[in-house]
Amino acid sequence: MKRRQERLLIYVYIAMVMLCLYLNYWTMTDMANILVNAGLFLVVGIIFVHAFMCFRDVNRIMQSLDGVSRQIREDFDEEHVFLWKRYQEQEICFGVAELNTRYKEYQREMKRLAVNVENGYKCSIEDYINRDVIDKAIDRSMMNLVAGTMTGLGILGTFIGLSFGLQSFSTGTAQEISDSIGPLMEGIKVAFHTSIYGMVFSLCFNYVYRRKLDDANRAMDSFLEVHQRYVIPDNRNDSINMLLAYQRQLLEEMRDMTEGMEKRISQEINQAMTLQLEGKADGIQRK
Repeated sequence: MKRRQERLLIYVYIAMVMLCLYLNYWTMTDMANILVNAGLFLVVGIIFVHAFMCFRDVNRIMQSLDGVSRQIREDFDEEHVFLWKRYQEQEICFGVAELNTRYKEYQREMKRLAVNVENGYKCSIEDYINRDVIDKAIDRSMMNLVAGTMTGLGILGTFIGLSFGLQSFSTGTAQEISDSIGPLMEGIKVAFHTSIYGMVFSLCFNYVYRRKLDDANRAMDSFLEVHQRYVIPDNRNDSINMLLAYQRQLLEEMRDMTEGMEKRISQEINQAMTLQLEGKADGIQRK
């Protein structure tokens, strides 16, 4: 429930609609100004509907990742060993088609590599399940433009309202100027109102969107950490272990080579000294 920040957008939207009705309809504002505000709210409503669909998908992904992370911890508490031997055949149900497909691809690749947990190469779960899943679900490339778009809509409404007001403004006689002040003020009114709506929508949406994105990324990072800790070590730690094992192997081979060379040199020296002593002994006997 704490992740349902998008509800704030509903409350803000309803509040702005009520404010718009009070400032424009109930005070008998010009119909053209009402249409400008209605157009603004219609566009914002369409954007919010798309955003809610994206947030719904992200909520499902977060719930799925949290559930799988909890399952992995519980399984590790029961067995107290790395869980890959169990999970390489067992199907983990994320409840989200995208995550299920990616994890199956990860399992197939791990089987293809015939992984050796201690010293062999293996792919990383992060190569398949990562923040790209979140970005795709939330339509990040599109959502990054929404806050600026709403601000732009407010500015656009400002200029439209000023245009309506100035269109009927007359610089003729004093009576004509007096008669045109009313329409001018109506245009200025809608100009300021649309700016307020656009800024409020932009600020609220940006807050909700950033919070949602941060929560989703934290859920993804938590899952990756749990998987790399309890299911199979990540590649970085495993590569370090492989490097250390290779260094130990080199040291052992160099030690064996040194010991072998020492034995050969010692044997050759002994043989040379023996031959030399035998030659001297033969010479002494001949004399």
